[in-house]
Amino acid sequence: MVNLDHQEDQSVANTAIEADLDAAQLQISSVLIASSQLDEFFHILSKLNKKTQAFGLPSVSVLGQEECVFARQYEFTRNDNLVVTLVPIEALTPSEREVAVLLSMVRIKISYPIIRMGNWQVVGKLEREEGADAFAYVCNEEPDVVDAITRYRDAEPICEHCRVKRKRSGYYVVRDNDAKEFRQVGSSCLKDYTGIDPAAALFLAKMWTFIHTAPELRLDGENVKSQLLTTDQVVARTLFLVQQLGFSSKKKVLEQGGCSTSEFVQRFANLLKDDRDLLKQWGETSQSEAFDALVQSTLSYYRALDPCPNLFDENVRRALLKEYIPVFGKILPFVVAAVARRYLDSLTPKEEVKPSVHVGKVGEKMERALKLNRRFVSEGMWGLTWTLLFEDEEHNVFVWKTGSPSHELAHADLPMAPRKFRFTIKNHSDYKSIAQTEIIRVKWLESPA
Repeated sequence: MVNLDHQEDQSVANTAIEADLDAAQLQISSVLIASSQLDEFFHILSKLNKKTQAFGLPSVSVLGQEECVFARQYEFTRNDNLVVTLVPIEALTPSEREVAVLLSMVRIKISYPIIRMGNWQVVGKLEREEGADAFAYVCNEEPDVVDAITRYRDAEPICEHCRVKRKRSGYYVVRDNDAKEFRQVGSSCLKDYTGIDPAAALFLAKMWTFIHTAPELRLDGENVKSQLLTTDQVVARTLFLVQQLGFSSKKKVLEQGGCSTSEFVQRFANLLKDDRDLLKQWGETSQSEAFDALVQSTLSYYRALDPCPNLFDENVRRALLKEYIPVFGKILPFVVAAVARRYLDSLTPKEEVKPSVHVGKVGEKMERALKLNRRFVSEGMWGLTWTLLFEDEEHNVFVWKTGSPSHELAHADLPMAPRKFRFTIKNHSDYKSIAQTEIIRVKWLESPA
């Protein structure tokens, strides 16, 4: 750290120089934030711009933004503080990428005013917290600025103006643009040392909690809402867990307790750490060519599908067309359930099923044993409509649309065992090339057990 004579500090004390804030003194830089912080970023940015207007400063403007993926890695500083480093995913080897924690990030290009009085310019803001070197800053990306901020990050918390070493919530880093020298100055000394009102640099101080301007610098915090998995990882983990532990849906867990398969996928690393046998099995399975072929064939199947009218299948298809899937949210459970279902179905021998055909004539009354397979409710201009899908012993499909099904049909567990019904044929139709016989006036001829 540079030691300064007190007289040198006094040479610029109490100066008040008007800042020239024309368009030429706007700077352009990039800030990197977790995607989960995007709404917070724009909310705070709007509040900051109210302050810049009050101080007569140009507004901080967003020039563009792009999504990117970074890996979160841990390291210790010279003070033995654990901090987090963000590394571009492109810089990782395949083996490093496999075990890295991936984060969905957004790089935002901004323009903002230079906070300058005479030769002195505010280039950064450091914020120190107990037990961590948490900080962030807004500045240009000149190498000497990045080097200075990096150097002061681990330096002693001492103001180079008043020379007092004490616990402070934050420091400004300023640069003498003529001498190209940097100083670390406490907030309370900023105006005394440079002539810059700390209030005029307020937007720098307020951004420290969520702005990160270079991959080489650290980003503290878990940012769990922004964690990602590659689609290969999701499919591989799902298939492995189903093979070893079976499949547990969230609904089953709510009824019977335990942990769902999608939750195991989310905390896969901790699961393996707690179960050595499972860890050993994963090491063997993940290196298997047959298992890798199963993963790739599963991905290829969904990626080759045409757009589906079925929302569940379409959600899965679109998710697996992408390279990454958010760890937390609604997408992962959809994918896990679909992959597990397809794998388990592949283990069951397929019997030749006779295609559905239209049954009877329109207006004809019939009695037949039918099995209720599916039902769903929709709301229209006349109220709720129940759609019940039945199947007879020859796999012919029957559809009944009604506003008031019996209590037993509305609440029976599906698929329901075959029961004998009386009904009238309303119409013959087709859905996705499957023949359907539409029925009305359906009556259950057998009392429920």
